[in-house]
Order: sequence, then structure tokens, then C-alpha cells
Amino acid sequence: MAEQYCTYEYKQKLALVIFSLWIIILVLKAIFFVLKNLPVMKIAKRMGIKHRWLLLVPIADSYIFGKVAFKGNVMPFSFLGLNIISSLISIVSQCFFLSHFFNAYDLPASLVYLGFNANIFRSLYTILKYDGAYQIYKKLSDKAVMMTVFTVLTFGLLEPIFLFAIRNNEFKNEAEKIS
Repeated sequence: MAEQYCTYEYKQKLALVIFSLWIIILVLKAIFFVLKNLPVMKIAKRMGIKHRWLLLVPIADSYIFGKVAFKGNVMPFSFLGLNIISSLISIVSQCFFLSHFFNAYDLPASLVYLGFNANIFRSLYTILKYDGAYQIYKKLSDKAVMMTVFTVLTFGLLEPIFLFAIRNNEFKNEAEKIS
């Protein structure tokens, strides 16, 4: 009975389902990426930040997002670096997982830790991203805490809506306008 689930046709169908889900997730991520970064681009323009077009480049967008959210020059580079590291480790660990899943080769135990490390870096990046969203909400709204709570509870799905809603608000502090 177990042998029928290990057939080549079964693995082909499973690969097709996984690939289809991956494409759907990729399209949804692209839509949310654009919806999140267009309001941030408008806020960056109001703050006088140069190279706002980087918000339309995946991974590089984290640098401008960091400049909009945080004061100083260290945090945007830290935000960008953490995004690059977590993305690279995540991509490599997913490739190893898929190749192991389809029995391309046996996975050494040390590579299992790669996936664990990817989750640690991605978690740190996510926490920093939510803090960045809170900093932007705080600059433009009186309801920053509530917006952050709902952003976290919806795993970031409400972030584009909140950013779009506050993009034209006046800055709470004149010093926030200057990057």
C-alpha cells in the first residue's frame, strides 16, 4: 500500500501542486510588495530621501524602508543586511529541502540546521520590519500602537492598507521630515 505513494507519477503530481502553490504565493507577495512600497515611496518623497525607486527592487527596498522608519544611517544598513542574509539562507535551505524531498541526495545533518538558522534570521528581520512599520505609523498617526497590533495579528496583511491611509498625513514632528 505504501509503495503506491512513492511512484514517479505521484511525485510528479505532488511537485506540480507544490510548484502551483509557490507561483500563487509569489504572485500574492508581488502584489503586497507593490501595495506596501508605493505609500512608503510617497512618504520618502515628502521626507526628501533620494533613490526612492529602490523601493521597487526586492531586498533593496529594505534600505529605503529603513531610512523612512529609523533615524540615523546605521539602522537602514542593518535592516538591509539582515534582509539579505535571511533571504539567502532561506533560499538555500528551501533548495536543500526540495532536493531532499524528491530524494535527489541524502541531506547531511548540518544542513538541517541551515533551515533552522534561516528561521532565526527571518524572525529577527520580521521583528525589525514590524518595528519599522511602528516607527512610520508613529511619525504620521496618533494610532500607531493600534495599527502595529493589527499589523502583527494579520501577519503584515494590513500594513499596506495602513500605510496607504496615512501617507498624506502631516508629520507629528517637524524633525521627522528631514532624513
